[in-house]
Amino acid sequence: MGEEEEAAAKPGGHNILVAVRCRALLPQERAAGGHAIITICNGTTVILEDPHTTAADDYLRLNKSKERRYHFDQALEETAQNIEVYERTTRFLIPSVIQGFNATVFAYGATSAGKTHTMLGYPGEPGIMLLTLRDLFSEVGNQKSNLHFEIKCSFLEVYNENVRDLLRQDGDFLDIREDPVKGMCVAGISEVGGLESAEEIMALLHQGNKNRTTEATGANVTSSRSHAVLQVMVHQRDRTADIVAHVNLGKLSMIDLAGSERASQTNNKGMRMIEGANINRSLLALGNCITALSSAVAFVPYRDSKMTRLLKDSLGGNCRTVMIANVSPCHINYEDTHNTLKYANRAKNIKTKSVRNVAQVNYHVSKYTEIIKDLRSEIQELKAKLAEGGEGSLAVREDECWLGRRWR
Repeated sequence: MGEEEEAAAKPGGHNILVAVRCRALLPQERAAGGHAIITICNGTTVILEDPHTTAADDYLRLNKSKERRYHFDQALEETAQNIEVYERTTRFLIPSVIQGFNATVFAYGATSAGKTHTMLGYPGEPGIMLLTLRDLFSEVGNQKSNLHFEIKCSFLEVYNENVRDLLRQDGDFLDIREDPVKGMCVAGISEVGGLESAEEIMALLHQGNKNRTTEATGANVTSSRSHAVLQVMVHQRDRTADIVAHVNLGKLSMIDLAGSERASQTNNKGMRMIEGANINRSLLALGNCITALSSAVAFVPYRDSKMTRLLKDSLGGNCRTVMIANVSPCHINYEDTHNTLKYANRAKNIKTKSVRNVAQVNYHVSKYTEIIKDLRSEIQELKAKLAEGGEGSLAVREDECWLGRRWR
């Protein structure tokens, strides 16, 4: 574990871990004469070359450097496999989730930059979601026998500024609420429990992905038209606790954001253009939140979109967060790549303060058994007195009589 990972694994304030992943040039980009303008150095530095030529009479720019350098926690080149991305960015979060901390991993970038490949992968190369879940269950299995774990999951999408549960077929829109204990949550979201393996969650994920909104555009034949959020809740308690039992409540959120896009590049019309406008609006809101948080201003516009409301805890609250910025190396996508790198560079300055989520149970099970026994004895005593009082008294409901005596 590196210095950045060790720092992020400790309680208290820490920066978001920001990684940049550059994909390879696509065959259609090579066929169109595209060339790479990104170079990765030392595993942390991204060099972006400006492909725009300078006119001979543009004296103000003749001696200007045409490359920009950015330094990140991790920088991964096109040859990096998903397993390497996972080990260098996300692996360190798993012990934190088991201990009761919140953690978030999200992929950010323009359309066709490789976000869904990074998060979901494909059968021959599993993505961060499956790799994380496998290690999570493995870690849980290696815990002490006196600890009891319960794992639940939910899967939702934000499409055209509406939140929808992907594990249900009804397609009803849900509301986002802010709970003083749980933080940001979705009212009515289904949580599937009793899960014992990563494959079970992935089966639910594939089922949910069939309900997810994807369409073909000029930039991507299976373009994600919505933001998808997989949340895994881990409840841990001590089986042998005596008087006071603590329950650690960890939550891991893994998010595949839809990509920003330009209608002129994707040739979108009609509904696809409306979808693109809503995607860009939510990503602009996310960018504005990143800018505000990195500048440490008093007001952060979380309410500008549903996605930023869901990410409120992840960006500036009680969470350990990893941002994976996916970029295209093609010179045609220079503006999109430049914007992604700028936002990723700002996100490095965001600080979050993670706190362990602990629910306290005041009594051991044996203590509750003793209380129930006392209450039953009191009920029997009241029944006897009611019987002695005659038929009129028996008409009084036992629960009302008990409550009257109990709380008088």
